Amino acid sequence: MIQEILVDAFRTNVEGARALDRLLRRPYFERVWCIQEATVSKNCSCRIEDEELDFQFLLLLTGIIFEWRGIDSTDTSPLQLWQTIGLRKVQPEKYQNRPTPEDSLGRILGILMIIRNLESKDPRDRIFAILGVSEEGLEPVLGLTETLGNQDSQGITLLQKGAIWLANKINSIDAAIDIARHPALKPDYSKSTRDIYRDFTRYCLSRSPRVLDVLGHVQHHSDPDPSEEFPSWVPKFDEPRLVSFFLPGPYIAGIPIRGRYPYYAEVHDNPLRPDNPFRSGIQFPNLLQLDGWRVDEVEAVTEPVTFNNYDEFFPDILWSQLYNFPLFPRPNEHYNPQFHHERLDVAFLLTLVLGGLAMLGQALVQDPGTVDKSNLLNAIDQGEQLAKFDILAWLRDQHGVDDLQYAELLEHSQAATRLGNAVLFRKMASTYCVNRRIYRTQSGIFGLGPRIMQPGDTVVVLFGGRYPFMLRRREQNWVLLGDTYLRHRSIEIGEEAAKMKGPAGRGRVETFRLC
Repeated sequence: MIQEILVDAFRTNVEGARALDRLLRRPYFERVWCIQEATVSKNCSCRIEDEELDFQFLLLLTGIIFEWRGIDSTDTSPLQLWQTIGLRKVQPEKYQNRPTPEDSLGRILGILMIIRNLESKDPRDRIFAILGVSEEGLEPVLGLTETLGNQDSQGITLLQKGAIWLANKINSIDAAIDIARHPALKPDYSKSTRDIYRDFTRYCLSRSPRVLDVLGHVQHHSDPDPSEEFPSWVPKFDEPRLVSFFLPGPYIAGIPIRGRYPYYAEVHDNPLRPDNPFRSGIQFPNLLQLDGWRVDEVEAVTEPVTFNNYDEFFPDILWSQLYNFPLFPRPNEHYNPQFHHERLDVAFLLTLVLGGLAMLGQALVQDPGTVDKSNLLNAIDQGEQLAKFDILAWLRDQHGVDDLQYAELLEHSQAATRLGNAVLFRKMASTYCVNRRIYRTQSGIFGLGPRIMQPGDTVVVLFGGRYPFMLRRREQNWVLLGDTYLRHRSIEIGEEAAKMKGPAGRGRVETFRLC
């Protein structure tokens, strides 16, 4: 109620809203180290000349700014981070039973996503400055006991609390022991930025349940140079965000929908593996060896999508860069039923919004080892239904189409839980396509890939990856270009990964040496 009143007040007091917006864009709010200062502080005030305001109240006003001026894919301000800090102090924890540290803002990879555009004089502070406000930094045991399943599970909670108790007992013998803390989570300014980022990436790959989420942070601003000190698979956390991060679920390309596995990713040079001959260290630290399989090679790509406002949205131009026949009037071609049973133009438009995953919001990631397959399919189907209804609304709004021309969209959207929204379709397509390329593989699969990709690059699925990845051959090794959305149903729901884990698929599995 109070927020609604304030929003209305700022709508009528435009100058006041602008002043608040300018205040929240001051240099203080752009610095990484200020996150810990504001989060850990128990009593913090904001003083401007003779005026003083409770800092917590100021942070809660960030939501009003979002309401007042909106937010789009080009917004690189840290408002989302400061809103998270403000809400964290007044809202109950999402997982009531989970032993989350008091001053934690969440998991470290999630924090790294929203501080990508903040400033730090020393790039090593990207990791070290948030250790005191992240789950893994404050309580390392949580980083070792993470699962893809229900984080509020009583069994998982008991395991975590028991492990924390045991670690604290051992650490009480000598404060220097810190038994559960991985070396990558210990500030060490004697190491280079590359080594810190690389070792942190390996830590994320080695911990349970061994998924490849950290590789989704790889966003190359230019083609990786062979002479560069940074391996292509190590995210440059100090570079500004280039694209929006893909949603974590329910896409599970490299996580088998059937069977139980202690770890999902198959990493060959992980020193924690008992069968690793280099347990005391890694022989080639800048190489990363992961198992997976090739899906297809890229045949055609669009130019990088560069629209900065979702009102400037011309999918027909992108289509013309993939095909020599127009998107309008409607073509008769069908998408390959092996991937999805739908018309070609619908498959293309759905690719722009991740097959409808964008319409689901931050969907909960469920454990494929315990969740019923039908539940996973229902979530994906719901996203597709919403996306198809939004696409139909956009076609009506922008092209004045008759519903009979797109009868299947109308039929499939009947089960949607809300009305179609043309603006939402444009906004979601803008959010996820900007600075990426749409592509078509040799077998006709649509995808949404990295800006630096080109024809001849290879789409692969790596075990443990939620999304497929785009790789480029470099002599005997591979360069990681980034993750990619692929319009391929059986890959999307982990069915192909299950096949590859079995005897029938083992012939296609290979080890990719990422350099």
